[in-house]
Amino acid sequence: MIVPSKLARVCGPVQIFDLCTRLVVGVAGRVARWLGPCGVFAMNSLVVGGRRVNAEWFSVRSGVISAIVCASGGMALGGGGNDGAMRFVDATESSGLVFTQRHGPSPRYSAFLGGGSVADFNNDGFNDLYALGNGGTPDCLFINNGDGTFTDQARDWGMNDVQYAYGSSSVDFNNDGYLDLFVTSYGSVLGGPSRTGELKLLMNNGPDAKGNWSFTNVALEGGVNMLDDEIVDGTGTAWGDIDLDGDLDLFVGAYYARRQLSKLFRNDGPDEGGVWRFTDITVESGVVSQDWSVFVPGFMDVNNDRYPELIAISDHGSSLLFLNNQDGTFTDRTDLAPRISGLNGMGLDFGDVNRDGLVDFYATNIHWNGTQIGNQLLVQQPDGSFEDTSLSSDCYAGYWGWGCVMADLDHDGDTDIVETNGMGTGVVSSPAVLFENNGDGSSFEQVAEQSGLVHTLLGRGLVKFDADNDGDLDIAIYASGQDLSFYRNEIISEGSSPKEPTHWVRVLLDTRDDDRLAPQGIGAVVTVRAGGEDWVMPMHSGSSHCSSSPVEVHAGIGANTTIDVLRVAWADGSFTTMTDVDADQILTIAAPRLRADLDGSGVVDFMDIESLVSRFIGGDLSVDYNGDWRLNLQDVFAFLSEFNNEFGG
Repeated sequence: MIVPSKLARVCGPVQIFDLCTRLVVGVAGRVARWLGPCGVFAMNSLVVGGRRVNAEWFSVRSGVISAIVCASGGMALGGGGNDGAMRFVDATESSGLVFTQRHGPSPRYSAFLGGGSVADFNNDGFNDLYALGNGGTPDCLFINNGDGTFTDQARDWGMNDVQYAYGSSSVDFNNDGYLDLFVTSYGSVLGGPSRTGELKLLMNNGPDAKGNWSFTNVALEGGVNMLDDEIVDGTGTAWGDIDLDGDLDLFVGAYYARRQLSKLFRNDGPDEGGVWRFTDITVESGVVSQDWSVFVPGFMDVNNDRYPELIAISDHGSSLLFLNNQDGTFTDRTDLAPRISGLNGMGLDFGDVNRDGLVDFYATNIHWNGTQIGNQLLVQQPDGSFEDTSLSSDCYAGYWGWGCVMADLDHDGDTDIVETNGMGTGVVSSPAVLFENNGDGSSFEQVAEQSGLVHTLLGRGLVKFDADNDGDLDIAIYASGQDLSFYRNEIISEGSSPKEPTHWVRVLLDTRDDDRLAPQGIGAVVTVRAGGEDWVMPMHSGSSHCSSSPVEVHAGIGANTTIDVLRVAWADGSFTTMTDVDADQILTIAAPRLRADLDGSGVVDFMDIESLVSRFIGGDLSVDYNGDWRLNLQDVFAFLSEFNNEFGG
């Protein structure tokens, strides 16, 4: 067994012997199946500070103290739900989210528009809502009052622009702890018709000395203010760390198809002057296609190699799936999901509808009456391909589909789907649909009307978020040239009595102390284990049609009041594991600055070794350093490697 040299300098031989003996006995007592009955690891020597010490010095001889290295098997995944009744109430007026989008005098893509973003812009722990006016009315920034009601503070923040804009997304692109905005803007109405060079990267400045908040547009100096110097364009946006260098790269879609305008920008971080710079790597990355009309892109690791793929849901049968080659380039592998090539696609979201731990995705489409052409549910298969199960599971029949979200809206443990619809110029249009999952993703029931989610306007953008921090997810729908609608989820509310218990957890990630990881933990995977079941949830940037939801994960866990294990698999291959976590709370999990600092003292020292030994012997999976859901010597070695690198830090 190897003892790091730094540990050898601070611990005497007696302390090292005591720790090693306790670890070995702990391993032998807890593990028994990995190598089988003959798989014995004999501790017949110990290396201290690079010098081999005779095992007899410890009274340890081969076969006297041995560790049978093993692991306890993972729990079998479960499925099914508890049939909690969904209940939504139109709370648009009572919440204060009163907003009407109006098209300006010369809009671009006016039939497509209606969007914004939801995020906690002022760091008070409550989600706020940004709405784009599209030139006929000022943009609005609705700040949450801390009770699920909102007040428009756009003027105070300097965000009441009257601009032509397609949509927006929100992430903390510079990891300073304040959530920023990217807006595919075509310019201010005061400057004339829609024009190129007006895309906006709005950096959140945080509060000034007087407590006033504001944004600064840094798109021009950052190099992301335009897609083309002649053609006005820019549709959906997606953020992801494509090269795992710890910052967020940006893909901006475009609808114009006669030549490629969609761009992939690599985030190069701040220059010497502190200005964040981006480089257009579209061609060299291989993210190119002819006749490409992108509506909504998304970054998601679909093959579990930690590098995110790019899925671009597009119009006119031009949707594509690019696999990440782990070297800054991509390969077109749309053959893995061939059905998306037939989409007139407008919406996208990710989830795990059948609870098998593999990422699935849903894409909206135009459903023609009397046909089986419609939305697609792409369920990932064990070989990495995607099968469209929308027809067999009965979630294909929307109308003229736009935005969509996947979420557990009734906390029964499975993923439901909402889609908004509408086309034409009438006041009343095709209704939104809500597909309730039966528990294993094999069938869905359309329950929008009986659930109270009744929306018949020209829906476009669609977002999911917990407006009042009561644990269930509410829905907001942006409309084209019409009113914003807000539906409060009443599955958890004062005086409510759902059919079954509706426990839940929301998880946010904070990576500001570790520059190896992308902001907000984007690219990480959060696994919740409770009652013998697992919920596997990737952290992604949440883009939908013209809009974006908060960067967080949410799980409904039914009757479980305690989460047995909550594990974060960070995008660099490290893990943070928590055990015996109370349900019904909002957790912000910070990536540790020092991964061997087990006692949280801020310093890696001998006490962290003590903590490792105590937790290991106690069977605490918080010291599962290699993320295999087991405690064995591999975890000890992984910890000691981190300890040797970080000691004294």
